[in-house]
Amino acid sequence: MTQEELDALLEAGIDPDEIEEESETSEEEKEEDAIVPPPADDKHKVVAQLDEVTKESDEKAVEIMDTLEGLNEDIQGAAEKLNHIKEFLENQKNYLKLLLIIFIILINLKSH
Repeated sequence: MTQEELDALLEAGIDPDEIEEESETSEEEKEEDAIVPPPADDKHKVVAQLDEVTKESDEKAVEIMDTLEGLNEDIQGAAEKLNHIKEFLENQKNYLKLLLIIFIILINLKSH
């Protein structure tokens, strides 16, 4: 309540504490009215069913997205491991080529 409203009430001879109590009770009544569900007619049943389906769909979508995110992380991890394996195999291939060259040289030296 603003100071102007308070001054106006005091000039009119009204106790501001009584008004605040009345407004508190009316707010409680409004909350009680808001909590009470509307009557169960066909329109409200459909709305409630649609709301329930929407909530279930949202939960399922979140679950699917979490699963996809987990799969994506697993795939990225596997791709990193595969890259390490490819790198290792490429190094082994180079070592084998080098050994082949060395053996050819040794065989040629031994035969002379």
